[in-house]
Amino acid sequence: MIEKKIISIMGPTAIGKTSLSLKLCNFLKFEIISVDSYMVYKKLDVGTGKIDIIKNNKHKSNLVDIIEPIDSYSVFKFCIESLFIIEQTFLNKKIPLFVGGNIMYNWFVQEYFLKKYYMINKMYRYKFINIVILPTNKKQIKLYIKKRFIEMVQKNMLEEVKYLYEKKKISLTSQSINSIGYKDIWLYFENKLSFDELKQYVIQSTLNLSKKQITWLKKWKNNLFFFELKNKNTTKCILNIIKNIH
Repeated sequence: MIEKKIISIMGPTAIGKTSLSLKLCNFLKFEIISVDSYMVYKKLDVGTGKIDIIKNNKHKSNLVDIIEPIDSYSVFKFCIESLFIIEQTFLNKKIPLFVGGNIMYNWFVQEYFLKKYYMINKMYRYKFINIVILPTNKKQIKLYIKKRFIEMVQKNMLEEVKYLYEKKKISLTSQSINSIGYKDIWLYFENKLSFDELKQYVIQSTLNLSKKQITWLKKWKNNLFFFELKNKNTTKCILNIIKNIH
């Protein structure tokens, strides 16, 4: 049986997973696979952090901008499409690099879907190396989240949501809008929230999500390597792990 390595960058929202993955791509031949249930939607750029990927188009990211905001997406679709990309990536002699904060998607593809695939295809076994980026403390992640909210407003997220708000086929019940930030701004346009309330809800909801993500990751015991974001040697250490683990 041939064992093939797949790398996954995980961590709480706003921690900097995307920027780290783009740095890693400068050193090894990676193919990025987005693990984000909202980056799949076209027109959802600023609130998902996709805008940073678009600017750095030197490194392609898969499963980004693949469906319209009126459509729906599922963990099953993610698994099917990820498997196809994984196989194509290895054929192209690159390393699959999963990047994103949707831990359910990541867990499902690793712990269930690909294990079922092993049973069918006995030739290959995929081994995930999970790199988890964590904040140094609670105060640090709260500062990141506040900074992220300010940056999203500066990058015209309100205008982005207004464009969607004015589309007749999209509503608050649409899967694409049912996420932190988008649904809050939607309520702001419906005059159900003031801007100060909007800011407070987005920051607190993001902080709550971050805490849940960290708790979930600390319970997951499948080949995880933890790093603090402030560590200056993080990129070098991650590259050493990737190169040396067999």
